[in-house]
Amino acid sequence: MRITFWSPIHGQAAVTSNMMTVAFLAGTIHRKKSIITQTQFINNNLEAPLVGSGLKNSNSEEFFQGTGIDNLVRSFKAAPVSLTDVENCCISFANTNVSLLPGTAKNNRSYFDNEMNQVILRLLVQIDNLYDITFLDVNSGANPLSMEIIRTSDLTVVNLPQNIHVVEEFLTMQRVLIKGEVFFLFGSYDNNSK
Repeated sequence: MRITFWSPIHGQAAVTSNMMTVAFLAGTIHRKKSIITQTQFINNNLEAPLVGSGLKNSNSEEFFQGTGIDNLVRSFKAAPVSLTDVENCCISFANTNVSLLPGTAKNNRSYFDNEMNQVILRLLVQIDNLYDITFLDVNSGANPLSMEIIRTSDLTVVNLPQNIHVVEEFLTMQRVLIKGEVFFLFGSYDNNSK
């Protein structure tokens, strides 16, 4: 099963923390073998809370050596990937059934975008067959790759802030963007908000 976490706006709806919470609950409580990853070049904070470092940080390059989506894509281009191939590119968390596939360490956005557009959907099909749940954090807004991943997902979790203007704008465009099964999640919920 593939579950994609998305928001119409970046940085206001707690997309990454919502995804991590759901993934670790699925892994620890429901014992689902899960993988979490993201397809963003910048503006993502998936790795930092889990391993204390970001990929674009020079101190982290050695830590992530041999892991991450870049290495998995390289393996995938050579041959279909096995569970061992994927696990060798992941960081596992003991007693959780959750593995982190770190995002890109590339510095060239156009190269990264081109590579993702060429292989990510086919690679995700193979990953989906190896894990109970694939959790994806994709770019916010109407990013074409994000929309294609959402189109092929089993479930999309639309993360919304309590900003009424963002919610109203999303409701007017939702029929165009989101197809299939959808779950709405308000991140950073404040029950005192009007």
